[in-house]
Amino acid sequence: MKPIGRHTVAVEDRSTQEGWRPGRLPGLDGLRGIAAMSVLLFHYTAWDPYLRTGQYGGPGLLFWFPYGCLGVELFFVISGFVIFMTLERTTSLADFMTARFARLYPAFLVCMLTSLAVILLFRWGQVSISANLILANLSMIPQSFGALEIDGSYWSLRFELEFYFLAALICLVMRCRAPEVPCAIWLAGELFLRGWVGAMPMHMIMKVTHTSFAHLFIIGIMLYRLRAGQATKLTLPLLLLAIAAGLFGRYWSEAPISGAAYAAVTAGMAALVWIATTSYGWFLSIAPLRFLGRISYPLYLIHGAVGSELIGRLQTAGWNPNLAVLVTTAAAIVLAWIISTYVEWPAQRWLRTCFTAMKVVPSRTVVVAP
Repeated sequence: MKPIGRHTVAVEDRSTQEGWRPGRLPGLDGLRGIAAMSVLLFHYTAWDPYLRTGQYGGPGLLFWFPYGCLGVELFFVISGFVIFMTLERTTSLADFMTARFARLYPAFLVCMLTSLAVILLFRWGQVSISANLILANLSMIPQSFGALEIDGSYWSLRFELEFYFLAALICLVMRCRAPEVPCAIWLAGELFLRGWVGAMPMHMIMKVTHTSFAHLFIIGIMLYRLRAGQATKLTLPLLLLAIAAGLFGRYWSEAPISGAAYAAVTAGMAALVWIATTSYGWFLSIAPLRFLGRISYPLYLIHGAVGSELIGRLQTAGWNPNLAVLVTTAAAIVLAWIISTYVEWPAQRWLRTCFTAMKVVPSRTVVVAP
């Protein structure tokens, strides 16, 4: 994946001049915050009212955001960029897997158990919770075991984890230096299945081949290759083709959106991710967005079932629906901050320390006879 020979110096010089640093990028954190808040507002102002009343917005709401569901797409594009940036600093599959586990699982476990507790406490008898369902959800990919997610927001985790697996397989196991060819094959598969009309349900084939959102991850990967000065002749054409794949429309959508509009949104997301890594993306690095970006993962995981229950109870108690949404949003942010501060980051540091210690081989003292 890295340039070799004399080209390495040229790339590093250009990257330094442009302010490129292959580390944590505050602008991308800001985009994560925007993506998480978009999904939260979609659920609180559009999807939950739709489930209760059959219409987006619901009676009394002054604002609704039906297209906030597209925040998930932004997460996928960012993942494509960040994961390949991470893989360049990773030497083995074990290191990558343990780092991802430390990053993702502790916060997921706490959020999932919290959501489960709320469901059992307030919706007992309304939903069917079994031991098998709980065990399947502990895996983060309950769909693979034929089970539903405890919180509907968790559906995207499967696509993220599948992408991590494919990326690690290509870069760390197969030692592929340039991801353009594998990405071209992956994108060709998505385009073929999107345009193919056959007897078998297209969505089932796309699930099996992990091509449902391939173009979004590929956009992120190609943006990283361009930004890091590692582009090949295929990089830019693949980026443009992946953006054009949006013309097929969203894989599925709770809110209707045309193919042209979806492609335009996809192009806009690609532009935002690129801008976020440059000095022009300063507006994405402001403190409120960085804060939301820091807590974006637990915010995404915890806002669903917990927030839906709180909004419902506040409205039942006679609260104005706009005030109920505002209070619930604030509560979700505070809860996400608590989980991020006291679980997500401390657990990540502790687990990484443990994994590092497990790799250290104790030194042996050799005594040489005189």
